[in-house]
Amino acid sequence: MVAGLLVIVGIIGVGLVWVQQQDPTGMAGGVGDLAEVDELDGGDELGLRSEIEQYGEWNTVSVSQTGTDLSASIYQDGKYNEATIHQTGEDNVLSVHQEGERHLAMLTQSGQSNNAGIEQYGEQNYAVLTQAGYSNEAMITQDGVANSATVEQAGEYNIAAVTQQGNNNTAEIIQLGNNGRAGINQYGNNLNASIVQGL
Repeated sequence: MVAGLLVIVGIIGVGLVWVQQQDPTGMAGGVGDLAEVDELDGGDELGLRSEIEQYGEWNTVSVSQTGTDLSASIYQDGKYNEATIHQTGEDNVLSVHQEGERHLAMLTQSGQSNNAGIEQYGEQNYAVLTQAGYSNEAMITQDGVANSATVEQAGEYNIAAVTQQGNNNTAEIIQLGNNGRAGINQYGNNLNASIVQGL
């Protein structure tokens, strides 16, 4: 522990976990950074993997994994960013990349062979991504201030993508069937869009 820094790393279980933290001056640890990983006992044998990289101050990561062959990768650079991960099932993969301040990313995966990613740049962007089912793919990319994006997938072989560049934009994609394809691109400010498939 470096003097003057509050760094908390909590790990439960014995999966493969890698954590790197660094404050803005390049010293080991980040001011107030928190990384917490909860993996089922025997996680290494079950293929549970978490990789967390934090730079800056007061960033928070929480990862919960229960299942087999699950992978989570989280990168944070800035202040007051938060990422919350819940993974269950088999062969699910996700990633979070946050640069800036006060971003919130929440990802929940269940089922099998799902792939999800969230990238956030700027300030105060909000993204929620939920996957259940088989072989779904989803990506949310946000660049700006106070954008909000939600993707929900249930079923099989769905693909969804949201791109937001600007401020105060809102986007939602809900896919409830199979073989859905949906994309929302927002460039500007105060835009709203929603797509629902499979009802």
